[in-house]
Formats: sequence, C-alpha cells, structure tokens
Amino acid sequence: HAKYLAEAINEIPGFTVEIKTVETNMVYIDHTGTGLDTGEILKRLKEWGLIASGRPPHHVRMVTNLHHGPEVIDEVIRRIKLAFKS
Repeated sequence: HAKYLAEAINEIPGFTVEIKTVETNMVYIDHTGTGLDTGEILKRLKEWGLIASGRPPHHVRMVTNLHHGPEVIDEVIRRIKLAFKS
C-alpha cells in the first residue's frame, strides 16, 4: 500500500517520494516543489481529513495501514489533489 501511495504522490505536481526508500508502511514526501512550508502542508492535509507528521524543513510522513486497501489510498490521493490544486 505504501508503494502504491508513493507512486501516486509522485504524479502530483510539487510532491516527490523516492520510491526506493519505501520499505515499510511509511512514506516520506518531499514537498519542496510546492513552495509551502511543512506547517502549511500539514494544515491543508488536516483540513481534508488527512493525518501526516512533519519532517521539516521539506518533508511530511504518511503511514499506511494494511487494513486499508487501494480504494482508501485512491481517496487519500483524491484529497491531496484537492487540497493542493492550483
């Protein structure tokens, strides 16, 4: 699930995940390309019901759960896109 999330995040402008670092259920997202600080990223995610933790200055961490399948990851991606659409 984490690799699926990471691959989908890499398709969102401003966000990148180094896929080879995704070995567990944790995904470290580099948000440098958004031009926003970590606090603003976390705020927007929270407004859309998504929980992440900050790894300043340019990363946030999201954690997947084995009980949440691809349909949940798809919803997470949908919400991220809405939170950061231009």
